[in-house]
Amino acid sequence: MALIGKIRQKTGLLLGFIGVSMLIFLVQEAISSQNLTGGSTKTLGKINGEKVDAAEFFNDVSAYENRLKTLNPNISFNEQNSMYIREEVWNNFAVKYILGNTIEKLGLTVSNDELAEAFKGETINPLVMNVLGQSFINPETGMFDKAKMEEALNNMDAVDSRLRETVIQLEPLVEQDRIRTKYSSLVAKSAYIPSFLAESKLAENKLLNIDVLSVPYSTIDDSKVTVTDAEIDAYIKNHPLKYQRDANFIVDIVTFDVVPNSADIEEITKQVLQNKEGLLNSDDDSLYIARSSVQGGNIAYQTAEEIKNFGRVNADSLSNAPEGSFVGPYKEGNDIVLSYIAGKKLIPDSVRASRIILSYKNAADVEAKKKLAEQIIQDIKEGKASFAQKASEFSDEPSAKGNGGDFGFIPHGSVEPDFNKRLFYDMSVGQIESIETPSGIFILQKTAQVGLKPAVRVIDFSSELVASDATSKEIYNNANNFWNDSKTPKSFDEKSKTQKTLKDISFVAKDVNVGGIEGTRPVVAWAFKEGKVGDVNFFDLSDKYVIVKIDAKNEKGLAKVSDVKNEINPILMNEKKAALIQKNLSDSKTAGLEALANKSNGQIHNGVIVQANNSFVSQLGMEPKIVGTAIATKEGKQSAAISGNNGVYVVKTNSIEDLSGSVDLKVFQNQLYRQNASALNFDNIFSTILKNSKIDDKRYMVY
Repeated sequence: MALIGKIRQKTGLLLGFIGVSMLIFLVQEAISSQNLTGGSTKTLGKINGEKVDAAEFFNDVSAYENRLKTLNPNISFNEQNSMYIREEVWNNFAVKYILGNTIEKLGLTVSNDELAEAFKGETINPLVMNVLGQSFINPETGMFDKAKMEEALNNMDAVDSRLRETVIQLEPLVEQDRIRTKYSSLVAKSAYIPSFLAESKLAENKLLNIDVLSVPYSTIDDSKVTVTDAEIDAYIKNHPLKYQRDANFIVDIVTFDVVPNSADIEEITKQVLQNKEGLLNSDDDSLYIARSSVQGGNIAYQTAEEIKNFGRVNADSLSNAPEGSFVGPYKEGNDIVLSYIAGKKLIPDSVRASRIILSYKNAADVEAKKKLAEQIIQDIKEGKASFAQKASEFSDEPSAKGNGGDFGFIPHGSVEPDFNKRLFYDMSVGQIESIETPSGIFILQKTAQVGLKPAVRVIDFSSELVASDATSKEIYNNANNFWNDSKTPKSFDEKSKTQKTLKDISFVAKDVNVGGIEGTRPVVAWAFKEGKVGDVNFFDLSDKYVIVKIDAKNEKGLAKVSDVKNEINPILMNEKKAALIQKNLSDSKTAGLEALANKSNGQIHNGVIVQANNSFVSQLGMEPKIVGTAIATKEGKQSAAISGNNGVYVVKTNSIEDLSGSVDLKVFQNQLYRQNASALNFDNIFSTILKNSKIDDKRYMVY
């Protein structure tokens, strides 16, 4: 908690950006670790020889979850994003076990002053901005108000205890980010652009005019060349980095989706339609709407443009329907919706308003400012003073003394939502209202409006399209019967011919979803923990049942010929076609391009302009070998036949223009360094280190 004291008094500059910690805003769910560490599993694997203790891991997952809940109380949870949390925690263990000693030996720490700067410095830490920034938006400008946030942080105990807890949760994330930024900065400073590389890059700044003979591989019929499995195997072994594979399973999956049938949809539609009668017969429309509608009691006017931007499927019908009418029922997303047009009115495109700002100085000041606001409004309404006079006397905004609180015309949607709703939908010209915010009270007076356009209040009654109990039971029985009849590979293959089936689906131990089906992590865990080739198993997911058959299990190592045959076969066929074409063009350095074209069924491209630092060749696509050959060939000379991505080529270099001019090599070296230094962030650096570390990941034994 060392930050708490410092943050009240320290300002400064924070350099850097958020790396893995920014994942916090992608996460929609956290997990419960209860019962996940049961049985004899005590470790989840090893990282560089260090055991990852299961209990410690899940404690960290739980802490991560609690941190998310504190930073975003409205966060929702799903299985997909729970895996992101686990992955993030696993990565933190990897950083600790791989770089922990190095970071300690380098003496990389974060002082209290640095932590304070992250919250109150000239450049606020991006994570802090994402968590706290929206709470300190100036309502009339729509911009972040740094002074307001600093004031709240200085008085966080008095103003809002939740702010203090948020700061406490942010502190370790900011500290982690600063240490990782310092580490990557040290790595970046140790990087160097050697002079030979700078000279090479400088030499690439050339423009070339070339003629190219192109003989596509398609000019040789596929039947003229054959590729054997032995050749594919040799190619795999000659490219071990490209074809290194993690351990994986190949499966077939039969799915039974739990979806409503036509009778279910008809019944759901009837239920939604009951709201029409319920609303028309209600003694209290507002109460019925508040209890039964999607919007509850929060129903704003919307323009036709806003309705369309919201993605409503019946946007035009909703905008044009008369007041008091119903639209639907209709399907929208996974719901059946009935819409009621509760009101129609003209709203302005822009409004003019004045405001009085009464800022809270501390918690004790809140009630005093509320009473002051009430008195100001009463005095204006009773004619004891004008709005401008009260603004000049009481507003905490310095400009109010000169302009009487007038802040001119503002366009629709340009201010904070609550202010926008009041000024554009609720208030009439001349009306005065007060709005309470965490930082103070705003007294508003609407003084003018222009550009009126129609808007509607749409109330939606909806029901989700879900299968009835009877339908769900029927689908379960069908899935269960299929499983009982398909517990051998042969019976599975036969029965699946008439079912919705995904075939030859591959997955590795870290995958969350299998075959694009959400929530199939249990399939991964089962396969890696106990699955054998030929096994068939049944899985009850949230919205479907799946029956999975294991076709193959591949250990970690080089890919099998059968797995990459379709990928490598075209490559080797083109290599063999290239050899045939090159043999036919053996005199390419001496014969003219036209003569070569005539005997090879090729095409000549004259006057093609290429850049030495760009692999793209007009009309031929990405062909780096053409560019490289053009550079290596003297002006007026012709190259030997070369094999490229799409065919065999003969290049004649007509002219080479040097565009570099007079360049200081040292200056150019520094320029290259700056261009590449940005790639030396922590994520990229650690990703490279991780690839060369020894990781024994056994998480599938638990989840």
